[in-house]
Amino acid sequence: MKPNFIKIKKCRVCCSKNVVIDIFEKKYFLSNLNISLDIKYGICLDCKYIFQNDYVGDEFLNYYYENSPQFRNSQPTEYDLDQVSRQSEFLLRNVDFNEKKMVCLEIGAHTGHFLLHLKDNVDCVTYYDELSIEALKVLGSYNQLIDYKSHLDVKVDLIILRHVLEHVHDLNSFIEYLNSSLEADGQLFVEVPDWSILDDNTDTFIFEHLSQFNSHSLISFMSRNGYQCQALEKSINANDPATPNRVMRFVFKRTNVPKLGNMDFANYFNLFRENRYEFANKKLNTIFNNIGLEKKIAFYPASNLSFSAVLETTINKYNLIGYFDQDLKKHGKEFIGHKVYPAKRLSQMQPDYIFIFTQAFEPEIRDSFKQMNLKSKIFSITEILSSNFQINNFK
Repeated sequence: MKPNFIKIKKCRVCCSKNVVIDIFEKKYFLSNLNISLDIKYGICLDCKYIFQNDYVGDEFLNYYYENSPQFRNSQPTEYDLDQVSRQSEFLLRNVDFNEKKMVCLEIGAHTGHFLLHLKDNVDCVTYYDELSIEALKVLGSYNQLIDYKSHLDVKVDLIILRHVLEHVHDLNSFIEYLNSSLEADGQLFVEVPDWSILDDNTDTFIFEHLSQFNSHSLISFMSRNGYQCQALEKSINANDPATPNRVMRFVFKRTNVPKLGNMDFANYFNLFRENRYEFANKKLNTIFNNIGLEKKIAFYPASNLSFSAVLETTINKYNLIGYFDQDLKKHGKEFIGHKVYPAKRLSQMQPDYIFIFTQAFEPEIRDSFKQMNLKSKIFSITEILSSNFQINNFK
C-alpha cells in the first residue's frame, strides 16, 4: 500500500490559514512496510502549533497502525510500571473515583498496563479501543478488560488518551467520536509530548506524530470544543518508556459552556451567577429567618464577602453583634454600621452562630475556634455556596 498524500494548508487546531507550510522536509523509513517517505511540516503562526502538512491519508495510516512495528511487552518492565504509576497518580489526584463506580475507556490502550494498574487501585469498569493487531492479542488475554468495539452503545465517564492525540489527523472528527462515547459531564485524561518550549527536552520528530502541541494550542482547541481544562502537569522523566522528553498531562471536563465567540456565553454566565451567588443570598436570608431575632450572630472576618452579606441580605433585621477579625488595623472600626472586634472576643461574647465569610484559611480558622472552646454553631460561605447545602441544617 502507498500513501495518498493530502496537502494540509490550514491549522488543524485553530483552523487559521496564517500558516507556513513546507517549512522543512523530514525523511522516514517505515520498517514494518519497508518503505521510505518524505514528510513536509508546517507551523501555525497564530497558535504556534507544529504539524505535518503532508498527510499520508487515513487508509494508509490505519494500515500502518494495524501492522505497527512497536514492540509490545505483555509483562510490564520496571520502567512501564513507573510510568503508569506517575500517570495514575496525576489522574487519581484530579479525578474523583469515590463519587461513583467509574466506567473508563482507554483509546490506544497498548498492552493494557495502565488500565490494569488503574483497576488495581480503584473500583472501576475498564474498556479498551486499539488498532494494533499485536496489541489486541495481548489485551484480549485479560478478563478484566473489555473490547469497546463490541460495546459501542456504552457511555463512559472517563476516556484515557495517553500519547494518542498527537497521532490523530482529523481532530474535529475525533472529538465527535469522544462526544459519542462520553457521558455529558465526562472527563478526559490526556498526555502528549510538550512543544511549548523548544530546548534540549523537546521531543524528537516521529512519523506517527502528526501534531506537535503546546499547552496553549491544546487547551484552546479543547475549550472551543466544549472541554475545560481542570488540571495540568508538565513532567520530564529520562526513563519514561513513551518519551524521555517533556510531556504534558491534562484532565479535561466536558461542559455545556457555549463555544468561544458565541454570544450565548453572556446568558450562560448570568445563569451561573444567579444560581450560585444570588441564590446564596436567598439561602442566607432563609437561614437568618430560621435563626430568629433573639440569637446572636457573628461574622468572621471583616472582609469583602462579609460586607457583601451585610449589603445584599436581610442580616440587618437580625442580631448581628459585629465582625470579628485578627487584623489589628481593623479593631474598633465600624463598617456599614457594625463594629469590628478582636477574634479572641468571640470566647467572651459567645455568639450562637458564626458565619465564616472567607474561602481561604477555613481549616485554620475552625481550628482557632476549637481552641476558644466556642459553643457556637459554625457555618461557612463555602458550604452555603455549595449546591449540596441543605438549609434545614440551621434549624
